[in-house]
Amino acid sequence: MLAHGQCMPLIAKWCKLHTGKSWHEPVLDESGATILDMLCKPAHPIEDYLTRFSGITAELLKDVDATLSDVQTKLKEIIPANAVLVGHSLENDMIALKWYHPAVIDTAVLFGGGMGSKRSLRSLADSHLSRKIQTGSEGHSSVEDAKAALDLVQLKLKSPSGFAEAEKLEESIFARLAAHKKASSMADTRGRCSKHTSTTADLKHCWEDSQSTAAAVAACKAGKHLVVARLGELGKGELPKDESDPRVQATAAHLEALLAEYAQPASLVFVLCTPRVDEVFELHRRKGDAKGKPQLWGVLQDAALKRSVLKARGGLLFAHCT
Repeated sequence: MLAHGQCMPLIAKWCKLHTGKSWHEPVLDESGATILDMLCKPAHPIEDYLTRFSGITAELLKDVDATLSDVQTKLKEIIPANAVLVGHSLENDMIALKWYHPAVIDTAVLFGGGMGSKRSLRSLADSHLSRKIQTGSEGHSSVEDAKAALDLVQLKLKSPSGFAEAEKLEESIFARLAAHKKASSMADTRGRCSKHTSTTADLKHCWEDSQSTAAAVAACKAGKHLVVARLGELGKGELPKDESDPRVQATAAHLEALLAEYAQPASLVFVLCTPRVDEVFELHRRKGDAKGKPQLWGVLQDAALKRSVLKARGGLLFAHCT
């Protein structure tokens, strides 16, 4: 990369934040060598070390006396003014550090997931570097994360134009089917259907499970190649205690109706998930609404989202009916 006739070095950084705002701040140069790796902590007590994600414990910070000001001073000393700062979701780091740098490359943006979404660094490293990161049970390695972000940017710079463009990652399954002359239908709420209005899918806005079931049955009879229907009433309110709950019986009746009408049960797939999935969707929506408003979304909210995602993963089941 060139600017004003001078070579701009790439500097990779990764700031680990914890509730109460302690930091783990590694900085790597363009070759991947670590040029700074320091811990700092606030004057007030830390509420949560988030050890599962950070690997930081009270023992590690016991003798640390560096402050945020010390980190800022050190960063100014080692990062040239013409350097390009590399990282993943850098806005969170910069806000926490109360620091500014004019030239940055954010891998969350560079390899955006499309439709306003962001892919995780772990996913990007797996897809483009064939590298497994963040797999340990004792917290992520900040140096490993910074190195992954640096390698992703260097890969992008070396690759042909159009490499890993977002639009290739955001294609709707309905659009892909349409390209192969396959018909599809979706029965869901207006909000979820609105994400697919640009496709040729037959979209049915449904607010009750009975409506979704009727729409799905009609689509099956019409010979649609893919029918997506969402039954959500079972997850509203408290979870049912046993099968005698009327919601369980109603949902079972809807599923039986779908099985009875579907011409090829070997191709039918049920995706069962707990209400926690809706919680994940809601938190993602709030994060999107808070874009550019750091006072509305910060470290605590990100931690809540991560916890919600982990809970949701524990409540997902894909059931293939044969």
